[in-house]
Amino acid sequence: MAYRDNVSALAAKFGISNDTGLREEDLKIAELRFIDDQGNVLTTIQATPMNKGGRLFFQALGTITLEDEDRMASLHVNERLRSEAARHFAELWEPNPEPGKRVLLDAIRDPRHAEVEIGWK
Repeated sequence: MAYRDNVSALAAKFGISNDTGLREEDLKIAELRFIDDQGNVLTTIQATPMNKGGRLFFQALGTITLEDEDRMASLHVNERLRSEAARHFAELWEPNPEPGKRVLLDAIRDPRHAEVEIGWK
């Protein structure tokens, strides 16, 4: 499936609309912090209109591990996560020839990143 179809399917799974695009109020992620194996934050992804589909992807993954009273979830950045990301982002997954255009995807692919912390709203 194409990226837009994947986002629409994931939105439907959460019971939110993607008819004219995802609405910020339907997304629960405020930021993503990619951390190396020493605990250093190497990349921070703030919530922007351009990464709504990516944040929905992490929202789906993060709700698996999030406890009700916790406002932070942490996921390992490993081959399984990268494989799921490649399926979700579909045609967008291949590296962009213009550096800095797909910061979130670059962060997922970066081998220095060991974890991603999901900061919830």
